Amino acid sequence: MNWIIRPKLICRWRSEFENYQGTSFPGSGKAKLTKEESEVSSLKKELAEARMERDILKKQFTSFPRALGDLPVHKKSHKYVSY
Repeated sequence: MNWIIRPKLICRWRSEFENYQGTSFPGSGKAKLTKEESEVSSLKKELAEARMERDILKKQFTSFPRALGDLPVHKKSHKYVSY
């Protein structure tokens, strides 16, 4: 099979290499990112994780009693502690 590499493709490869240096041909579907793009991507991941943690904590705290006066002293007693 004959493969033809067009000059336009070689020019594109050259410009990608000049812009991205060692990451210009990463393969395996990995994105070609500059330092700034990589940092932005990392910060977006951190933000998504922080939002997820916040949402989990919000859900947990809504299930807790709202005031300490609503907590029973122990199971056998029907008296409630008021602070």
